[in-house]
Amino acid sequence: MNVQVSRRWEIEDKSVYFFNTPAYVDLHQPEDVRYFHVNDKALMVVSISAGKAYSPRRATFGGVQTLGVYDPRDIHAIYRKAVAFLKEHDFKEFKIILPSRYLSPQVYDLQVRALRKHQAKLLYTDLNYHIELDNFSFDKLHDSERRRYKKAEKAGLYFEKCEHPDWKAVYKFIVNDRKVSGYPISMTRTALLESAARFPDRYLLYRVMKENQVCSLTVAVRINDEVLYNFYPADNYDFRKYSPTVFLQVKLCEEAKKEGYKYFDLGTGTEDGLPNKGLITFKKRMGAEESEKGVWRIEL
Repeated sequence: MNVQVSRRWEIEDKSVYFFNTPAYVDLHQPEDVRYFHVNDKALMVVSISAGKAYSPRRATFGGVQTLGVYDPRDIHAIYRKAVAFLKEHDFKEFKIILPSRYLSPQVYDLQVRALRKHQAKLLYTDLNYHIELDNFSFDKLHDSERRRYKKAEKAGLYFEKCEHPDWKAVYKFIVNDRKVSGYPISMTRTALLESAARFPDRYLLYRVMKENQVCSLTVAVRINDEVLYNFYPADNYDFRKYSPTVFLQVKLCEEAKKEGYKYFDLGTGTEDGLPNKGLITFKKRMGAEESEKGVWRIEL
C-alpha cells in the first residue's frame, strides 16, 4: 500500500469526519500535524508535539477513517507508516482515540488488530451512546421519559432551531448550568465563539422555549452528512420540573431524521472509562444504543 504523508491534505467528500478536515485541524490542532493517507480511500490525522503524538489532539475521536470502498490492508498500512515515521523522528508515545464502533464496526475491529500488532496498550474503553434515526420512535422511549415528554408538551414548551444564535448568551447559559450541576466546562468562551463563527454550518443550536424563555438547549455538531453530535446540552434550572431535556432530545431526533441524518450521537456515558450511572440510564431510556470507544497508546 502506498501511504502518503502530508502536512495538509483535503478531499471533497461529505462523509469525511469534521475532525479530519484541514479547517478544523488548523483551528483546534495548531501544532505540527501529519496526514497519513492512501489516495482517497483512508486517512489518519496525527498531531505531534514535545515528543508525543496524538490522534486526535483536540477532538472527540481520531484514528483511521475509510472513505467509500477500501482495502482492509490500507488500515494496517497507515498504522505501519505512522509508527515508522514517529520512530524515525524520535517520538516516544502515540495516543489514539478510536471513533465509536457503531460508525464502522469492521473498520473499528481492523484498527484494534493493527494496534495490537504494534503492541499498543488499551488505556480504557469509553461507552458511547447513539440513536439510529431510521429506527427512532416515541414508543421506544422508556415509560418514564414518555411521561416527562408529555408533561413538557402539556406545559406549552416548544422546540426550535435557532438560525442566528447569540453565542455569547449561549455560552453564559451553559456556564450557569454547569455551575448548578457541579460539572466542569471543557471549552472556553473564545473557543466556542471562534468555532461557531468559522463553522456556522457545523455548530448548530437547538433549544426548547416556554413563553420566550430558554428552558433547555444544545450545541450540536454536524460530524458529517450522516452524524449529528449532541455536543453541549444545558438546562435552565428554573424549568427542570418540566424535564425540558427529554423534550429537546425527542424533538431533535425528529428534526435530525427530517434533515437526513442517519445517527444522533448522544456522546459518552463514561469519563476515562469510569461510568456515570445516572447519565447512562438516561441515555438508554431515551432509546440509545451502547457502543465501545477505545483509547490506546503505543510506546515507540
